[in-house]
Amino acid sequence: MGTWQWNDQEKPTTTVGVRATAGAVTMKDDPQAVQRPYVFVRGYDSRLHVNWWDGKAWHWSDQGTPAGRTVIEKVGAITVQDSPSAQQRPYAFVITDDSKLHVNWWDGKAWQWSAQNTPPGRVIERPGEALTMQDNPNATQRPYAFVITDDSDLWVNWWSLP
Repeated sequence: MGTWQWNDQEKPTTTVGVRATAGAVTMKDDPQAVQRPYVFVRGYDSRLHVNWWDGKAWHWSDQGTPAGRTVIEKVGAITVQDSPSAQQRPYAFVITDDSKLHVNWWDGKAWQWSAQNTPPGRVIERPGEALTMQDNPNATQRPYAFVITDDSDLWVNWWSLP
């Protein structure tokens, strides 16, 4: 029988501490691979950081921010899989200091920031959650990010397929 353990993940950098978590996911490089955890956090520098396991050791990676912005709130983290045999790719959704939604995602080779902006004529006031959905067992997983706007409505930003 196993036992619970504690491990100090320390800080993203020697000078930047963790202000808040932004979501946690497990990721597989292929469907037969071992899962690896990724934990996204907002640092005291208002940047997104990820603490991840490579199978042998933990690492911190500074994800930065969308150009000219700071991260103020998390929406959530998910993994997206383009097909049942594809690599899972982590996505972390955040709200920036201009009240817009952004996503930091792994394209299989490098991390990318994509501006999702705001619903038409609205301001994002509060985060919601993020999830993925498949239309059938062989379909691409599609990301969905939910937010609450200044009129107290729930909005969803999602990836549509062609």
